[in-house]
Amino acid sequence: TLKLQNNAESVKYAYLLYVDDDNSLRNDYVQTVYELFETHPNVAICVGDSELYVPDTFEVPDWWSDFASFYAVGAQGETEGVVTERLIWTAGAAFRIAALHQLYEEVGHQLLLTGRLGKKQASGEDSELGFSLQLLGYDIFYTPKLKFAHHIDTQRINVNHLQQLNAGFGAASVVLDMYK
Repeated sequence: TLKLQNNAESVKYAYLLYVDDDNSLRNDYVQTVYELFETHPNVAICVGDSELYVPDTFEVPDWWSDFASFYAVGAQGETEGVVTERLIWTAGAAFRIAALHQLYEEVGHQLLLTGRLGKKQASGEDSELGFSLQLLGYDIFYTPKLKFAHHIDTQRINVNHLQQLNAGFGAASVVLDMYK
């Protein structure tokens, strides 16, 4: 999120699309983001769905469907619309720059959560950003029209890594609970 904050300060356009190096977007993604922001002026963040992309030879573990969201894979909502109480991930998310400017520059808000740093599996910074923008009166919008592939290194899809992710989520919940 520090990268996002630094990038938001130098962006010269109205919207910023945050795409991790292990994500690939559908062809209509950018157009869909643009149309969503243009028709929903109070939306600060729009999020969508991601699909796991691994080699065909990789066998997904039995526990995967229960914990895919820990890896930022799956649907971020059930129906299209404003997200009110759900934690989000910002891989593939789009941001309204004016909202980020207001949060970081006008209000001077600093997020408490840092996200993953090196091998440290910290989490929750994306949800903290969403909660912070909601406190300023902005909306987070989910649409299943935004779809991207999440190319995950199969070495990370194991119980040990899952436990590290879960520990990071637990630590982040102390901060995130303050926003509720």
